[in-house]
Amino acid sequence: MELLTIVSFVCRHQPRIQALDHVMWIIDAFADFSDKLALPEALETTNPRFFARAVHYIAENPRFDELEKCSLLRPAMERAAVRGDMAELELCKAIIPFHCNVALIAALRGDLPLLKWIWDSQPTVFHHEDVWVEQVAFDVAAERGDLVTVQWLVAAFPDNTWSLGSAAIGGRLDVIAWLYQNANVSEDPLRNAFTRNLSAALAVEKWRDRIEKCCFHRPLWWRYGIRIYLVKAMDWAAQSGNLELLQWFNDNGREGCSTMAVVLAAEAGNMEILLWLHENHSSLWTSRTMDLAAEQGHLDIVQWMHTNRTEGCSTNAMNWAAKNGQLEMVKWLHNNRSEGCTTAAIDAAVRNGHLDVVQWLHKFRTEGCTVMAMDKAAEAGNLEMVKWLHHNRTEGCTEMAMDKAAEDGNLEMVKWLHHNRTEGCSTFAVDLAAASGHLDVINCKFLAENRTEGGTFAAYEFAEEEGHLEILRWFDEHKPTFLEH
Repeated sequence: MELLTIVSFVCRHQPRIQALDHVMWIIDAFADFSDKLALPEALETTNPRFFARAVHYIAENPRFDELEKCSLLRPAMERAAVRGDMAELELCKAIIPFHCNVALIAALRGDLPLLKWIWDSQPTVFHHEDVWVEQVAFDVAAERGDLVTVQWLVAAFPDNTWSLGSAAIGGRLDVIAWLYQNANVSEDPLRNAFTRNLSAALAVEKWRDRIEKCCFHRPLWWRYGIRIYLVKAMDWAAQSGNLELLQWFNDNGREGCSTMAVVLAAEAGNMEILLWLHENHSSLWTSRTMDLAAEQGHLDIVQWMHTNRTEGCSTNAMNWAAKNGQLEMVKWLHNNRSEGCTTAAIDAAVRNGHLDVVQWLHKFRTEGCTVMAMDKAAEAGNLEMVKWLHHNRTEGCTEMAMDKAAEDGNLEMVKWLHHNRTEGCSTFAVDLAAASGHLDVINCKFLAENRTEGGTFAAYEFAEEEGHLEILRWFDEHKPTFLEH
């Protein structure tokens, strides 16, 4: 164990003390307060001495059984894996075995030295019943173009079949070419590991931000979402914008591409890829291509398709453009296409707070909206939008508007709806406000004094489950008349 940094610094400037090792260690012991820290606090520190002392205490104290040791040290091992701290992992590994989450974090970080060390010391965490760590490591490495890690994985797991999907997503032609020559490959992207690795990704969700900052191109939900389960490797090559890679697949691939190639390229705004697909895979185009290009605001692509393709679009084009606040796109579609939109256009624009789009659609289109518009505006706390809809539209809202405002603790919105609308609320308003602990804005009192709906006994149970003591005390005074059983 090394001296504390402060002790080393002070003694370095006092030669007479520095010459006496035993004196320095006495000073060090006096300055060391790690034994005063609670175990969880000591295990969360980045101070090596504090961490080591906590681990040794857990190892040597007979009051901790194996289950308690695991519950204390597994989170510490995960934190160490996120930092790539092999020294801390080695201390913990001497007491409890690796959990697959540690290997999974190493895989998501693209930490090859740590993966190798885990493989050498405890290979059973790979191809685990809960997660195929080697597949996750491969996905990350292939997308990043980390050929060294890809080569190690292929050598370490010779019986595995590897997907080309992740390398295609990253536009990594060198990785794909090497895999074609040296590995068992499939052009189906991640289908074998889909469900298993989605569950694993969610298991380390709490570390997501720290993991993705250092190495992950795509969020976990995106990487193992349903889309990646459905799309072929060549389709992802189209999405990556790498024309050379797309042409390579066209000449060398076995499965070709699907309509998703055109869809992904349009969604990403890759005009060069679309022109190539127009010349080489003209039969793959559908109306959904223009819909998605419009959603993302790629006006040049929408205009090109309008002139050069015949598939057109659907009402989703304007609906989705409105949802994303793409006012210029909405105007162009209105002036140049005949598909129009539906009530979903204003509903979605309201939900996302695009008042300029809402006002334009109200003035120039006739589809209108539904009660969902004001409901969602109230839920989002957008009082300006609620007031505009109140004064300019006739659809109104439902009880859900006040219920959701109460749940969010938005007393200003609850009061406005109470004084200006007639829909009222339901018993959910009190129940949800209680569950969310919003006595600080006196929602429950306001609702009790100004509304007649009351709540249900679930409100009391919700507050009790969440530990909202002030709300419980208030209910104890009013429950007999205010809460329905």
